[in-house]
Amino acid sequence: MNALYVILGVLLLTVVPYILGCSNGAILVSKFILRDDIRTHGSGNAGLTNFNRVFGGKLTLLVILADVLKAVFGVLLGVLGAHLLEQAGITAISSLRAKYIAGLFCELGHMFPCMFGFRGGKGIMSGGIIAIMISWKVAVVVWGSFVLLTAITKYVSVGSISTGILFPVMAWVLYRDPVCLVAALVLFSLVNSKVRALQKGAAFEFSYNITAQDSASTPALYNILKQVGATSGDVAGLYSPGQLQLYLYPSGGLARAETGGTDFFTDLYIDANDTYFDAGRLYRTLRDSIADSAPLVGAFLPEWSLPNYITQAQLAKILGVPNTQVAMQEMSGYTLTLSRQCIVHPDYAKKDYTYYQFPSEGEDAAVLVVGLPLKSLLFDDTIPVDVHVEIPAHGVNAALSGTLEAGVNSLSAPVSVISDSDIDSIVQLRERLEQFADLINTALKRVQ
Repeated sequence: MNALYVILGVLLLTVVPYILGCSNGAILVSKFILRDDIRTHGSGNAGLTNFNRVFGGKLTLLVILADVLKAVFGVLLGVLGAHLLEQAGITAISSLRAKYIAGLFCELGHMFPCMFGFRGGKGIMSGGIIAIMISWKVAVVVWGSFVLLTAITKYVSVGSISTGILFPVMAWVLYRDPVCLVAALVLFSLVNSKVRALQKGAAFEFSYNITAQDSASTPALYNILKQVGATSGDVAGLYSPGQLQLYLYPSGGLARAETGGTDFFTDLYIDANDTYFDAGRLYRTLRDSIADSAPLVGAFLPEWSLPNYITQAQLAKILGVPNTQVAMQEMSGYTLTLSRQCIVHPDYAKKDYTYYQFPSEGEDAAVLVVGLPLKSLLFDDTIPVDVHVEIPAHGVNAALSGTLEAGVNSLSAPVSVISDSDIDSIVQLRERLEQFADLINTALKRVQ
């Protein structure tokens, strides 16, 4: 009999609440009543907020009812499971602990339902009901904090994750149950460890679009990108503290190649001291493109025989522009921080993304804004990211959308760098070509 009580107790404490949690109200109502799937609309989240935003109406009340009932019955059945375990002689699980354990499994079922591909909701409504079932005192603090933080930051995700950590802390303050404190520390450590991992290094893949801030003038950097057809496309790269490696691909090219593969048309290395541009690869890419479209012209273009990379000072010398117009050092010095003081609400914000503006110094300093769904920091290795950069020194704005994943990278500056004497030769060639072009223009004007 004791063995039966133990089996039933464990099932009621864990498995049954999880199954109840999987009964996601938004998914069930959209699938079986509306013959649709809420996860294919709006933000793609199977939660109450997205359901009300997409479908609205009286069916939202049915979703609320489903989430409330599963939370209530999940916690009550957990208490019954603890009682059965007590009958079998296992007294370590108190009524409070049983509520926590059952509530946790019910919440996991709501967020990661096994019968719906582990794609559920945020668990705000069900989590709030579970808080009420555990303790009305805890619920008052948790719900109050959620409303206050959401009102201050204007982000539901900030309120939900913050109160998710506060929930067990308040229970420990009131009841001094160490299990509650451990639960809070686990939640906090999940977010903190993911942020620290990203600070140590990351790999990323984005699609990007670069625009000039002033349509009346063409900045040097934007002009280079425009001439080679690189104002939009894909970028893959690696980040390490103080270092950044970027690989630029034509639109759709990243899907056909791995990071650092052979299909990128150029790459950049950036650190605190310099920026290196792969001029050799860019030349070969352009030469091959010209040869494909105009074989006779391509036949007169020589092979690239110099080292591949040029520094930012060398590029500025070739273009005849100040060094500041091509320098990109500040892009390597950012560190991810999720401070509430850094939260912003840009017009381009995506649904369910929280946006942070990185600190910058000076009027011409780049302004970096990063948006991400905070839920991903808890449970996902690959994190969706929406990045927007304003670079006044270059007169351009960049919008990037893609994913990043934490990882320690070993980066180093390129060693195959063109000598300054070769750069002087290229500058002389550029000046002669400009003089020749001026003569041609002058002659044409006289003829006209």
